[in-house]
This record gives sequence, structure tokens and C-alpha cells, in this order.
Amino acid sequence: MTIYGIVDVALQVLAAIASIGRVYTPHRITGRRWNAVALLSIAIDYSIDDVHIGENIYVTGTLVFWSLSIRTAIILVFNLDRPGYWRKLSRALIAGMAWLSCAVIVILNQYQAGGFDPKTVVAIEQLLTASLEFNDVWYLVQHVIDPTVIALAGLGLGCLGEAMGDMVRTRRCVFAMGVLMAGFAMATHNWGQLFKNLVSDVAATTISAIEFRDPPWENWFPHIIAKFSAGIRRFRSQGVTMRSSLRTGSDSP
Repeated sequence: MTIYGIVDVALQVLAAIASIGRVYTPHRITGRRWNAVALLSIAIDYSIDDVHIGENIYVTGTLVFWSLSIRTAIILVFNLDRPGYWRKLSRALIAGMAWLSCAVIVILNQYQAGGFDPKTVVAIEQLLTASLEFNDVWYLVQHVIDPTVIALAGLGLGCLGEAMGDMVRTRRCVFAMGVLMAGFAMATHNWGQLFKNLVSDVAATTISAIEFRDPPWENWFPHIIAKFSAGIRRFRSQGVTMRSSLRTGSDSP
């Protein structure tokens, strides 16, 4: 394997581990720090791919993930996680501006890649004038499952989660984002991203939500969630104990 391949795999693994860390904590600041590591790893990975491969999609990925990295860095540097109306408003504005910049980047990439579909423009004009026919409605509905739309929706949920000040709502946004981005990965045949989304976003978020007993599941199924939460905690504590005993045994004469 070349140096490029080793660095590429290392950055992807680091991004996956950090993505688990961003949801597997009860503390919002800790989760945001892990998220910064994940985004920075992906941004650097896309940058290297852009230099090494040079395709248009890597230019878009580089710009998008550097924008998201800057968003999270600003929130951390200026301590906007603290309570307060103005800090909450600032988080929302920063996250919103980050999503808008990503939307502009993705749309411009789509335009440069193939241009806008004239039929879509006509259908939107008819929608605005309330003169749509069934074929035009169906044509617009098909755009909902377009990979570009899915990607923008996933980025929007990620930015919404970054604007939140608590881990419960953040985990909900990350879970929904993981589901959408898994669909995007399937549509674009990006199996590495699909694995990362399913494991680091969907599965890790679900397990952490059960362990920390996030509502509304805690309110709907209190006894079941309590048992599963205790089982997960017991499993993790046994893993830590086992690793500790192995280290002790290896140090023994």
C-alpha cells in the first residue's frame, strides 16, 4: 500500500472513531470537540484526494467539510456552548450560515457538472403559478430522492444538531443525518461512507441514546430502556476490567 493509501485509511478510521465519540457522551462540549476532530479528518482527507485525484467531487467535498470544520471551531473557540440567549442565537446563526455556504457549494458543483434541468425550471414556474399537471408534480417529487437533495438535507440536519446545546437533541439530529447520508452513500455507491454512516452515526447514536436513557424512549418504555441501559453499561465496564487485568498480567513476572 502506498503512503497515500495509508494516510487515506488512517484519516477515515480517525473520522469514524471521532464520529462515535461525538454522540457517545452526555456532555455537549465533549461531543463538539469530537465532532471537530471528525470534520477536520474528513476535510484533510478530501483535500488530499483533491490533490492526488483531482476530480470535481473532491473539490466540493473539500470546500464543504472545511466550511463545517470552521463552523464548529468558531463555536468552540468563542465558548458559545455556555447557556444564554445570545450564545444560543449565535450558534444557530453560525450553523445556518455554514449550511447556506454548503448549499451554494453543492449547487454550484451540480450546475458546473451538468447544468440545471430546463424541465425542472418549467415545473417550478408552474408550481408558483398553481398551474401544475400531474406529470409535472411527479417530476418534482422524484427530485426529493435525488442524491443532491439528500446530501443537502443531511448537511442541514448536521448543522441543526451543531446548533443544539444538549446531547439529547444533538443525537436525534445525528441519527436522522446518518440515515439520510446512508441513503446518499447508497445512491452514489460510496460503500465506505455507507459503513461509516451506519456504524458511527446510526448504530452508535442508537446505543448511546439507550445507555443515557434519552427521551422519548425512556418515557415510552421505562422498564425496557432501563434494562438495556444497565446491560450496555455492564458490558462496557466488563470490557474495561478485562483490559485492565490483561495489562496487569502482562506486567507481572
